[in-house]
Amino acid sequence: PPEIRRLLPGEKLRGIRRRAKYLLLDTDPGSALLHLGMSGSLRVLPGKTPVETHDHVDIALDRITISPGPFFGPSVNGPV
Repeated sequence: PPEIRRLLPGEKLRGIRRRAKYLLLDTDPGSALLHLGMSGSLRVLPGKTPVETHDHVDIALDRITISPGPFFGPSVNGPV
């Protein structure tokens, strides 16, 4: 939706939740809902990776910190 291009850039992710094959990315203006598709997966790739035919969303992150939890395993903290 057009609102995403207006509201999401520059926002901090406040939380990431999963419900079945959906990821909810929580920000201050609201949550973005991503469907993980048939594979049920999300790819994390280097920034210069070429876009493939079925790629629909690119989210660029400067830094990511993931707290340990039942879905993520060990902590990750550092530049992406």
